[in-house]
Amino acid sequence: MIPFLAVGAALAWSGSVEWKGSVILDTLARVARGDTLKIQYGSSIRGTTPASGILVQGTLMMAGDVSDRISMEGGSGIRVKSGGTAYLSGVDLSGTSAGVRVVGGRATLWNCRVTAEPGHSALDLEDGNLAVVRSVLVGSSPVLVGKKGNLELDDVELRSDTSWQLSPQVLTRFQDVDVFGRFHIGQNPPLLRTHVAPKADPADG
Repeated sequence: MIPFLAVGAALAWSGSVEWKGSVILDTLARVARGDTLKIQYGSSIRGTTPASGILVQGTLMMAGDVSDRISMEGGSGIRVKSGGTAYLSGVDLSGTSAGVRVVGGRATLWNCRVTAEPGHSALDLEDGNLAVVRSVLVGSSPVLVGKKGNLELDDVELRSDTSWQLSPQVLTRFQDVDVFGRFHIGQNPPLLRTHVAPKADPADG
């Protein structure tokens, strides 16, 4: 399949747009208020510059499934600003500088795997609402950082030497959170705002 190439100072459109197949970004794709970007199952998105990624002020829907997942690799990742909504299902996100960053918007991740670059977080809640369900977060520093807003983790696995770093201004709800298979939170968040995970077994991958 010939890849769709998005180039220029910024990529924007009006109304509803659908991406399917291979997408190469060398710029920032902006989903404006009132607009929608739908990325279909089986698609792959590759950012080729540090600035490339998706900025959401409208609605982003990434609809992968168990057999046909969506992959997103490289660039800056996904940023959800105030008024924006992002729903990610069946998405594998890796090699980005910021993973998924919520800055006043609302994001839901379902059945996703987010792998952070060394020294970066996989998910960053600066303000807004973030819900993560049946997903895996992988990294080598805090994979989850929260400064302000509402955070919900349900059936989530964290693979990192430091699992999370959360401000007291983050309202949390944890349900069935597993850290390297060695530390399990059945219900309600722990009191620790920074959690250092037990040493991982190399076999965990």
